[in-house]
Amino acid sequence: ILPVVRGSVAIDAPLRKISSAVGVTPKSKEPPPLAGLDLLRLDLRPQRVMARLKDGQTAELTLDPAVQRAARAQMQKYRMPEGGVVVMDVKTGNLLAYASYVNQGEAFDVNVRAEAPAASVFKVITGSALVERAGLTAESEQCYHGGKSRILPDELIDDPRRDKWCATIAIAMGRSLNVVFGRLAQKHLTPEDVAQMGGAFGFGAPIPFAVPNETPKIEIPQDPIEFARASAGFWHSTMSPLLGVSIAQTVANGGVTLEPR
Repeated sequence: ILPVVRGSVAIDAPLRKISSAVGVTPKSKEPPPLAGLDLLRLDLRPQRVMARLKDGQTAELTLDPAVQRAARAQMQKYRMPEGGVVVMDVKTGNLLAYASYVNQGEAFDVNVRAEAPAASVFKVITGSALVERAGLTAESEQCYHGGKSRILPDELIDDPRRDKWCATIAIAMGRSLNVVFGRLAQKHLTPEDVAQMGGAFGFGAPIPFAVPNETPKIEIPQDPIEFARASAGFWHSTMSPLLGVSIAQTVANGGVTLEPR
């Protein structure tokens, strides 16, 4: 169990080191890895999902065959160029679906590639920092103008004549209001605040998992305008579907992150 960090932790620290930093002692003996596990080669049976391992043994996975089939079928139906689906039980960390799809070319595991922009998912990171570091709440309000598809420098300046709309953090999260997060980050946070919260959620280190996965990128600029843009999810961060499900699970589980199993 890895609680979301409250404190100063380098963003490149592995999640197991982060757990130590908040007083959680890792288990002395980790279970042996599932050597040779290939999540692109699964044996879907009526009631369970199996996978062959390197030593000739067979592993019974946590995956639900009905959910697994449905996830794969949807990506095939719409012929997505590339797609990944990871479904996790919020309270146990057990994965219920792990499906990867590549329409053309050689197949690869989309779920472990940290190539996609974090985009508006990153607002969860900034929102968490605003609550934990700055003491704001879901009802904290910011008035604004512009910022629908980009953030321009003048849109980050409070201007009562132009700021015709106002939104709470809760509304800004639900409607993905970029400029609200950009302004609030500039007013209440530092780049270090956002970077450290990103590290707490899993950016900057591979996810502890049965198969290797790429490190999600996080680079929070010092430049004020680029800092605001990064805080809203524009550029500067990438993630994998595996990290995406981990972030969602952390929020749904009241701030406690579980390793995906």
